[in-house]
Amino acid sequence: MINHFEIKNFKCHEDNNHFPLPGITIVSGTNNSGKSSLLQSIFLTTQAKGRTYPILAANDELRIGSFSDILNKNQPNSATIEFSFNFDNKLLAPYGVDEFNVNLSYKNPSVFEKLPIPFFESNPFLSSIEIVLKKEKEEHELYSLEILDEKTNSILYKIDSKYDNGYCKVEGIVPEPIIYSDVEENERVICSSHLDIIRSILKLVSTENIKYMKAFRVDNFVDSPNNKVSEIGLSGQNTAEVIHKYRETIADFKFEGSDEILTFSKVFNYWIEKLLGANYKIRSNSIDKDKFKVTIYETKTNIEYSLNQVGFGISQILPLITLLLTSKKNDLILIENPEVHLHPKLQSLFVDLCIFVLENDRKLVIETHSEHIINRLRFKIKENPEILSEINILFFEKDEEGFVKYSDIELTKEGRLASWPKNFFDQTYNDLLGLIDQ
Repeated sequence: MINHFEIKNFKCHEDNNHFPLPGITIVSGTNNSGKSSLLQSIFLTTQAKGRTYPILAANDELRIGSFSDILNKNQPNSATIEFSFNFDNKLLAPYGVDEFNVNLSYKNPSVFEKLPIPFFESNPFLSSIEIVLKKEKEEHELYSLEILDEKTNSILYKIDSKYDNGYCKVEGIVPEPIIYSDVEENERVICSSHLDIIRSILKLVSTENIKYMKAFRVDNFVDSPNNKVSEIGLSGQNTAEVIHKYRETIADFKFEGSDEILTFSKVFNYWIEKLLGANYKIRSNSIDKDKFKVTIYETKTNIEYSLNQVGFGISQILPLITLLLTSKKNDLILIENPEVHLHPKLQSLFVDLCIFVLENDRKLVIETHSEHIINRLRFKIKENPEILSEINILFFEKDEEGFVKYSDIELTKEGRLASWPKNFFDQTYNDLLGLIDQ
């Protein structure tokens, strides 16, 4: 999946900010310092793909506002918002590609007044795509696609590359197979193996491969299916239905040292027992033909409880467990504040689940304010130093002038912090010193 991500002019991120994304990236820091913006920007790259027109607009749950709302406040309205990323080598290898870098530039739609698209409103518009591709034993090839705002009957991008020059239609961020050598004459197809590869790789940037879970999650889990393939919503919607639907499906997971083929139910129940205790089972019941409901079954007493009869924390961690365990290899999972309403022990055990997901070839980016999550991660590194290279902790803050800055927190194989930045979880230490002094 995505190996490295850059942001420019998105919300409080002004300069090119570069973020490595190994197996687990922890995003921590002070309030209003750009943590959520990193997760949102990664997810937003998926939102342009499936649209007829390449605009930057998320669904109703992830409201980002208009172009002026998300453009960095120090930039003029004519500036571009840019996202850049590249991919892991293991994903590129099947295509015979050594390197694949993408830069997406979004502009204010007001600069495209001649485009007759009534529903643009104020959504940022994908104005250019730049792709650098390097195949085995070949030189780097640059594909630059830039919108032609003078075209009034369709959205066309001019392609400039060594092998193909002409025009193409772009749906979302995936170029169509047809390149027009001259839009005013008969259409002529120019075949390009490179463009086939580009389309295939860019299709990996989708909501099928990049998942998102917001900080505040629904708590009742009475779900009504809509006759579509069910996915967990950004706030945990459809959790009951997904648990019910996946219960007998083969899980894309293996336990360490075992080649046993696992069902979702077996993996799910294993982690429910680890996180909630051996006395509890989760059930997803069909309460009529259109609705599903999650209940908690206590094995000692043979009593079944609804979620509003147990602690609120269970309803908050269930969507996270379900999202993680229905993921696929090479998925990228973005999670805001998993610690919300969770007991410290449960926060720590959640890290164990994340390590299990990492070991089964997923990536996670987790925004958190939890010392328990970070300390448990440090302990897991000490327990297994081999995962150190897969862990990255980013600390965000703003300087005195209001500019975002971040630090990579270096960890040792013993789980220690090589350096401890100011304001990085030092309040507990300061409070304890105050108690001692008194």
